[in-house]
Amino acid sequence: MTHRDDSLPGGLAFETPATSPQPVAPQTTTDSGTILGIIALVLSVTVAPAGLVMGIVGAVLSRRRGVGNVPAVVAIALGAVITLVWIGLIAFLVFGVAIPLLSACAEYGPGVHTLDNGSTLSCSAPG
Repeated sequence: MTHRDDSLPGGLAFETPATSPQPVAPQTTTDSGTILGIIALVLSVTVAPAGLVMGIVGAVLSRRRGVGNVPAVVAIALGAVITLVWIGLIAFLVFGVAIPLLSACAEYGPGVHTLDNGSTLSCSAPG
């Protein structure tokens, strides 16, 4: 590459070596979304709704930085499945067990009753 410098006497020209681009050191900072993804993965097994929410937040943070986040995606899937299982279990306990027992007590009234299948139903007086 030839460079002309008017400040040199006679407008001398000189050659400058072409510079090659210097390699850039890789980023060593840890993505906060990845950290949240790992925490979310642990939480999705223990406290599924919290793991689900943290997994979504971790995935969004990582996506904004343009990096993948496998732990966050796994936490989202696992947290969603376990949350749905818990919702199903609670619905079964409420609608399959509690409501039939309450309606049986309404039918039989207060006291201890032996049912046709041999089980004992104990109902208290309302109030």
